Amino acid sequence: RESAARATEEWRRRYEAAIRASGNLLYELDPASGGILWDGDTRAVLGVPAEEIATVQAWGERVHPDDRTRVRGFREQLLSGEISQIAVEYRVERAEGEWITIGVNGYAIDDPTRLREGRRRIIGFVSDVSERIRAEAERQALAAQLRQAEKMEAVGRLAGGIAHDFNNILGAILGYGELAQARVE
Repeated sequence: RESAARATEEWRRRYEAAIRASGNLLYELDPASGGILWDGDTRAVLGVPAEEIATVQAWGERVHPDDRTRVRGFREQLLSGEISQIAVEYRVERAEGEWITIGVNGYAIDDPTRLREGRRRIIGFVSDVSERIRAEAERQALAAQLRQAEKMEAVGRLAGGIAHDFNNILGAILGYGELAQARVE
């Protein structure tokens, strides 16, 4: 029994170390109590201790007002069985008042303690995807600048071609004008 307890404890430590090292958070939401259990370093990812976001209500207050209805809808769909998993991104407020974008994966699982009632729990991962979102926005801005530069280059080439053709026509006109002048004298 002691050997099994040691092996279980070692497994638990490896599991916790893997979650912390990944930079993700693991959560489990119990809809019956409204409680959320967290694993991982919530201070590093979200800027708050797990105790401050231990309920659906406390978590909902941190979700950006523009995203709350959408997040609530996803949660209700998972719990009703309409969908069995989600992968969404939305904004939450860190302790410093800064808004970050998080990626949330959620999976609806049957609650083993309430199988007869058809109760479900939601379990999943949360990760800070703000840097990826910023990098994507920067990449799109750079792509837009490149497209604009390519357009300007094309306009410049067109203008240069027109100017060259116009110069050729003017050269012919000037040449004939000089010949006409020479004949008049």
